[in-house]
Parts: sequence; structure tokens; C-alpha cells
Amino acid sequence: NFPLDLAAIEVPSLNG
Repeated sequence: NFPLDLAAIEVPSLNG
């Protein structure tokens, strides 16, 4: 959760 880059991986919903 800390790394912003991994945010997309943890929450793919935001990325689509």
C-alpha cells in the first residue's frame, strides 16, 4: 500500500 506505483496493482479497479 505504501508504494504509489503498486497502488494500481493493489486496487486495479481504479485503473480499470
